[in-house]
Amino acid sequence: MNYEAALNYASRRLLDELPKDLFYHGPDHTLSDVLPAVERLGYMHRLDAKRHNILLTAAAFHDSGYIWQYRANEPLAAKLAMEALPGFDYTHDEVEHAARIIMATPLVKIGSKIMQSAGDDLLEQVNKDE
Repeated sequence: MNYEAALNYASRRLLDELPKDLFYHGPDHTLSDVLPAVERLGYMHRLDAKRHNILLTAAAFHDSGYIWQYRANEPLAAKLAMEALPGFDYTHDEVEHAARIIMATPLVKIGSKIMQSAGDDLLEQVNKDE
């Protein structure tokens, strides 16, 4: 898996294609806030290098769906990751895992509270903590 190349690809897509009027979910959110936070969480959970890179990959792609639409953007982000990551030497299982982590990020409003969906495994749960 070539995480650096995948990160460069995701970063370039965010910088070039996200709508310029996005305030919170702009490129800085992903590159300056989310990625460093997720990196720290990965170290705190003592993830091995492979799992840490899958988590970081998902974090890099998680807001890319905003390129196309604001609501329900996670499936689009997961789709982009699934299309792009094989080109960066990610295995089928690594791609699927990154997509599941991306899909574990949506916020759900329940009454007046905003809840984040929990994933089925540690990486999905770590991603929701960012």
